[in-house]
Amino acid sequence: MKVSLYVRDHSTRSYRKPKSTEPMGTIYVLRYGSTWETIKAANWAEATTARLRKEIDLVHGWRPQPAPKRTPVREVPMLDTAIDAYLSEIQQQRKPKTHAAYATALRYFYASCGNKPLQDIRRSDLLDFAVYLREEKGQSPRSTYNKFEGVMSFLKRHDITGKSLRLSSHDWPQYTETEPEIYEQEVLDKFFAACTDDEHLLFEFFLMSGLREQEVIFASDKSLFLDICKAVAKRAGIPEEEVCLHKFRATFCTRALWGGIDLRTVQSWMGHVDLASTMRYLKPNQRVDAQRIAAIWN
Repeated sequence: MKVSLYVRDHSTRSYRKPKSTEPMGTIYVLRYGSTWETIKAANWAEATTARLRKEIDLVHGWRPQPAPKRTPVREVPMLDTAIDAYLSEIQQQRKPKTHAAYATALRYFYASCGNKPLQDIRRSDLLDFAVYLREEKGQSPRSTYNKFEGVMSFLKRHDITGKSLRLSSHDWPQYTETEPEIYEQEVLDKFFAACTDDEHLLFEFFLMSGLREQEVIFASDKSLFLDICKAVAKRAGIPEEEVCLHKFRATFCTRALWGGIDLRTVQSWMGHVDLASTMRYLKPNQRVDAQRIAAIWN
């Protein structure tokens, strides 16, 4: 293919054949086929050389390269938009109590770091969030951990992980697992003494089954179960703040361990994922009598 050399006139913007005496600053243009290509050349000699190279390229099958396709840029949502979408999904799939817990954690996180694109969230935002929970919101160590964990679950949904944020285990809020509260025998005696026959059967089932609160409420009217428990406790003279349905399950688990049932069996009964959860209920038995102590040496 023939390649022709032209210059573009500054004033008229028209093209003409070049002279060997073109001044500095002349704009040289190559024409081949229907293509007009502006080239970088300081003088007529460099422009002529460029014309010859272009002819050689065309002889060897050179074709204009198509412009590279642009990869669509993935739109990164803002934090508030992502939170709304996530909570809507949680509301559809999880219990109201779970939705409320996530909503509170994410509301605090938004207040802590402000609205920003998710891709701009950094390790410092999470560290500041932990401080915000402790100092601004007065959260307990366990509550701080739970809300921190809830926010990390939300971020993981958008491929933002502790590893990508370079969070170490020391960056996570720390807390000490507390010993579960159980009902002492004196309290149980007072409680059951104040029960009617129906109430005695109901709460004896709760205590001796070791079921979770959410499991037991389907055996009775969940709106009345705690109210009945508080009413019995009041008749028995037990302070209302000591009344907790979960303590029946905790009492069952501890009593089973005190009774010599092995850890793995109790773990299976309670539905715990690991032994550490079951071992939390293995608290000291203050009622071990002298005969059982003496039996150790027999």
